[in-house]
Amino acid sequence: MNKIMHLIALLALTAGVAVGQETFATGGGDIEGDGSISFTIGQVGTLTVTEKAHTTVTSTASLRAGVQQSYTVDELKIEGVTALPFKVAIYPNPTAENVTIALGEQPEKGHYELYTFDGKMVARGTLESQEQVVEMASLASGTYVLRVAAGGCENNYRIVKIR
Repeated sequence: MNKIMHLIALLALTAGVAVGQETFATGGGDIEGDGSISFTIGQVGTLTVTEKAHTTVTSTASLRAGVQQSYTVDELKIEGVTALPFKVAIYPNPTAENVTIALGEQPEKGHYELYTFDGKMVARGTLESQEQVVEMASLASGTYVLRVAAGGCENNYRIVKIR
């Protein structure tokens, strides 16, 4: 009887906590294999893995993952310029070290250019894969414009460099 009362009290406390929490989910999903993981983007989680050899614990590791900073993607629309015909994701923004250009498909002869807000080009390169990292660690804090171009089309993004 005592165990039942403890279980009821525990369920009541858990229900109160669950009602008091809110998550603004921007995406998520389930992953299955030998085990399963359910995740929500924007939510931080901790996973602890314990390795056992027979009955002795040999090692324990924790992994803390999740989106811990907000980011924005400000695409700058320029009248008369044709936008790229495939999806482009730029992250993280703001950034302290680098920004990643993730392309929906690999363009032929694609390239990027990074400009200060007053128009000085500070970096450029070719889009050699569907994910390209643009190093910004050595640049001063401020606002930059990232131009991603291929086949006569282009997208321009406002990037904020911090620290």
